[in-house]
Amino acid sequence: MGEPTSFLMQTAQAGHPTDYLLARIRRRRRDLLTDRTAPAQRQAESEQGASARGMTAREARRNMRQEFRWVYLQMDQGMRNTFASLFLWFELRTILISLRLQRTSGQGESPPAQEESLLAQRVLRVFSGVEAPFTGSDPLSELLQADAKQIRILGNWYREQKGREYEERFLALYLEMVSRQKLHPVLREFFSALVDLNNLLALRKQIRWQLYPPHPFIEGGTAGRKRLEKAQQEGEPGLLKLLRSQPGLSELSALPDNLEHLLLVRLTRKVEKLGADPLGIGIILAYLWECTIEARNASVVQHAALLGDETLTAELIG
Repeated sequence: MGEPTSFLMQTAQAGHPTDYLLARIRRRRRDLLTDRTAPAQRQAESEQGASARGMTAREARRNMRQEFRWVYLQMDQGMRNTFASLFLWFELRTILISLRLQRTSGQGESPPAQEESLLAQRVLRVFSGVEAPFTGSDPLSELLQADAKQIRILGNWYREQKGREYEERFLALYLEMVSRQKLHPVLREFFSALVDLNNLLALRKQIRWQLYPPHPFIEGGTAGRKRLEKAQQEGEPGLLKLLRSQPGLSELSALPDNLEHLLLVRLTRKVEKLGADPLGIGIILAYLWECTIEARNASVVQHAALLGDETLTAELIG
């Protein structure tokens, strides 16, 4: 099995000592937070097809990828190893978009998602037809470190064009793989919270749509599989009880209409706390997350005309 960094671009650039990197990120993070505009101004900008800082959603995501690349290249090899699993998590969107395009449009096309990608060339070659995905010997199968049965299922779903099934399972297998790794404590907390977010959203979906058999929950979060399955059996009261047991959600009086937004806000607050130490590496996590939030907000603002004023304000994450 390859190390996480083997799935990311290789560079001879040595990077900088961590103290120097943290100082530069503190300054860039300060600039990013200062440049954010108020929701009302974002809404006004959206009428002209622009979003936060005058960017369209595509431009904001491209800017996010450029910032990720800058951070990665500024790191020394030790920090690249530490953050490899996080960079790969953010690259999963590139992988899934590329697979979707390959499955629907054929081989040989490079989607915009691959621009400024940090993925190694051996991974990107999967999308040009050099290697078929989910064969057990391709880089995507190696990345997931899943057993032969799981890879075979993914391969079958991919060939049968069951996009939702294999994409959801791909993300779940990646998170489970990361949860088995020896991570820095800051990143372990982040990924544990990420697993919780995905499990709680899956639980809400299973209860609302009465999905049987229910999809298996992801291992690695603070809410264990038995608690999640018990809540699933109890329905909405069980979900509400489980939500109230989570830090920061004890005062919920009813199930929120937009659970995903609530959980994203909660995760954002957690990341802010993890990045509070100006001398700790949590500030790197916080900056990368804030770049993703800015890109997400840009997409929300760009679609403001479809959402309406009240929904727009509720969807933005500050």
